[in-house]
Amino acid sequence: MTCVRCGEKRMARTLHTLRRTIAGCAFVADVGVDACTRCRHLHVPASVLLAFDRGIAAELARHGPVSGVTFRFIRRAIPLQPIEVSRMLSVPLETITRWELGRRAIDRASWLVVATVALEDFERPAPLLPRIDALRDPVRSECIVGVEGPQPGRTLREVLALATGPVASTDTDIAETLDVSPAAVRGLFEQLAAAGLVRKAEVHASGAIRWEPCATRGTSLEEDACAIGMDLDATLSPQPPPPPSPPPREERPAPSSSRAAT
Repeated sequence: MTCVRCGEKRMARTLHTLRRTIAGCAFVADVGVDACTRCRHLHVPASVLLAFDRGIAAELARHGPVSGVTFRFIRRAIPLQPIEVSRMLSVPLETITRWELGRRAIDRASWLVVATVALEDFERPAPLLPRIDALRDPVRSECIVGVEGPQPGRTLREVLALATGPVASTDTDIAETLDVSPAAVRGLFEQLAAAGLVRKAEVHASGAIRWEPCATRGTSLEEDACAIGMDLDATLSPQPPPPPSPPPREERPAPSSSRAAT
């Protein structure tokens, strides 16, 4: 690993305390991270920060408090876009926005639904959200049931969810979190940048780039990506395996030479 601040390659393992306060509740977690031996800059992986946020969201979903602030935090940790929550709850998008900004008292039943979806997503496969979605579909006379099949790969939708999530992540962080090819993730952002949807917000010394969405017309980055024809459900190339280490070279003693006595 290379330090993004000074370029030093030597790191030392250290214990770091993550702290965050949400709706007056303080949350802490002790995690092991790498620290630069030269400038002491801490390198906290994006996957650790995401896990911390999901842990906070799980605690809020179990114990509250019920408020627009906690509703927004839980929603973003799942992650769900506001338009997805609006469709799921059959509530206008403007109402979701007013709840999260504290301009309107949040509906307790709606808060509990999102909290339940979050807990099921964090702890086991989430059956509630698909059931809610299914209620909006017309009854079908025939349904194809899948018996078994390979697990789907990571998709462009997951990349965009991490890029617009609560944690500021570079393209390298996102590739590491999803275990996909860094070149594939970088190519995705370059394609979005060419369409004017994202821009480079920060370039680290290691070459990692943090991208941020450009100003949009009130739509999400996912909707803008769909509008330019990108398939958000297309799978990404997996992380290439590390090259095999060369076999150890067998050292043989050099043959001794002797000179015949005359």
